[in-house]
Amino acid sequence: PMSNHKVFWKVTDGCHNHTSCAYNVMVADKKAPTPYCSSLSTALMEDGSVTLWARDFDRGSFDNCDDSGDLLYTLNEMKGAFMDTIIKVGNRDYLVNASTPQYFDGTGFVDFDGDGVTYPKAKSGTVTKFNNGDNQKWVPSYKSSAKVFDCDEYVAQGPNGSEVHMSVWDKKGNTDFCLIYLSLVDNQNVCDGSTNRIAGEITTQAGEHLSEVDVTLEANVNDLSRVLQTSGIYNFNFLPTGVDYAISAEKDKDYMNGVSTLDLVLIQRHILGLQPFTNMYNVVAADINNDLRVRASDLVQLRKLILGVTNKLPDNTSWKIVDKNYAIANSIPLDYREVINVYNLMNEFVDQDFMAIKVGDVNGSAKANVRSIVLEPRSTQKVTLETADQEVIAGQLVSVEMTSENFKEVYGYQFTTELSGLTFNGVRSGAIEMTDANVGLPLEDVLTASWSSDKLISIAPKEVLFTMDFTATRGGKLSEMIAMSSRVTRAESYVGNDIQVGEIALSIRTDAVSDANYALHQNEPNPFKTMTMVSYEMASAGQATFTLYDVTGKILMVREVASERGLNTIEFNINEIKASGIVYYQIESGDFTATKKMIVIE
Repeated sequence: PMSNHKVFWKVTDGCHNHTSCAYNVMVADKKAPTPYCSSLSTALMEDGSVTLWARDFDRGSFDNCDDSGDLLYTLNEMKGAFMDTIIKVGNRDYLVNASTPQYFDGTGFVDFDGDGVTYPKAKSGTVTKFNNGDNQKWVPSYKSSAKVFDCDEYVAQGPNGSEVHMSVWDKKGNTDFCLIYLSLVDNQNVCDGSTNRIAGEITTQAGEHLSEVDVTLEANVNDLSRVLQTSGIYNFNFLPTGVDYAISAEKDKDYMNGVSTLDLVLIQRHILGLQPFTNMYNVVAADINNDLRVRASDLVQLRKLILGVTNKLPDNTSWKIVDKNYAIANSIPLDYREVINVYNLMNEFVDQDFMAIKVGDVNGSAKANVRSIVLEPRSTQKVTLETADQEVIAGQLVSVEMTSENFKEVYGYQFTTELSGLTFNGVRSGAIEMTDANVGLPLEDVLTASWSSDKLISIAPKEVLFTMDFTATRGGKLSEMIAMSSRVTRAESYVGNDIQVGEIALSIRTDAVSDANYALHQNEPNPFKTMTMVSYEMASAGQATFTLYDVTGKILMVREVASERGLNTIEFNINEIKASGIVYYQIESGDFTATKKMIVIE
């Protein structure tokens, strides 16, 4: 399951000259188990609940490395402290792992399930939450967690039952789940009190349910508090009557979901009054720093997120979830409600709905759940940044001047630059204002860029757009030391009056460009796990067709691209290829055809 090897290569020519090299190779288990499960039907007990084990739903899950008997089972993608973790209680440290009896919820480990000697006893509040179905209990000997299902699930279940995920984990923490439905039957008629309830939905402006939302209900008596993690529908049952309640919802993860430089363009135009938002939910989304106003300071924080300088918003949550039934006025400061109040509950309050607003996403491109389909307006226009190739030596100060033959009607762009043997010193404005505020260094070998304008910009072909300054840490050609990708910040441009999303690429002119010919180059990086770039040369501008196929000849994908004379690049993503091992890539353009192979690491 885990091993290290040293592999030696030796190459000998016909004159018996030889050379050798060696590499260390680690074999690691990165593949998730394969879950198999089936739906169940069960009756509620006299107390209106039933306790089920995650592995009750298992029907023969298996793994590539671990025996089936060593797999771990939980529900709804939650897990406890299954990998070695030190947890301190009082003055004592406890080593906690999958062999430790414990309670956990969506955040992970919450308490021990001990005897007070080997492990601490569980707090009474933890046991209460388990009995209410709010957390799970882990039993090491059974390699499974248990969860209580009650009238809440019974009332909320659809025609097929309640949706449940059975999650399977291997020893290395790899996981996958399968979807099943649990049908609950109330033979005892114990759920009649479910009419004392508060229920509603959490949806986006597109009407999609927001997944992984924590909904909290609090009352003004007896410290009553409940928390549900929902997929867009919440339902609190069996509530005491005559009590006041407050309901709120939160989702604070995946900050970059739906966020790009296009949002900066739209917010900037709103601030300047060029294209004000007519929808108040977009105004709330544009309030990045959560000061109930939309100003230039919001652009600064959002750009840092886009550049990868920060991975969250310091003053805001990822989603702003507000009372859908409260009309937001066009006022400063912004006035909206994040809490729904229900006073003197006597029967049921349904349609207590929330509106989910993705902070930073003002063009509606965020995905609300795994089934969301986002359709952004796409443009066929491609912005190509160009610079001349250089031969550099270690210690040399290198200035990279960027021009473009097709920088026409551009509102903005963003991209990631992969560096090899270059240290970034700064950026200087040219025909467009590009400063250090427009770039980030999220990783040692990665430079990100984000530029936006409040109006359409067109630049003549020979004008320098901006200049990036570097120091070379080794000798070589610039074309081998810099490349554009989407590794951190997705590479794209925003063009035209209707601000459509287009491509952006980097072309490095070599001596061969003046006497251009056809050529296909080796992909970089190779091997690769997520994405790779292929450079190719065209003797004249025209269409090029790329075909990828596996060793059996099965075609994996076909892509046609409009190419320019000289050097071009194209990006391939593992999600498009959907294969591993050796993959062949072939280019066809007119009478020219060439084939090379790439290696995809699973």
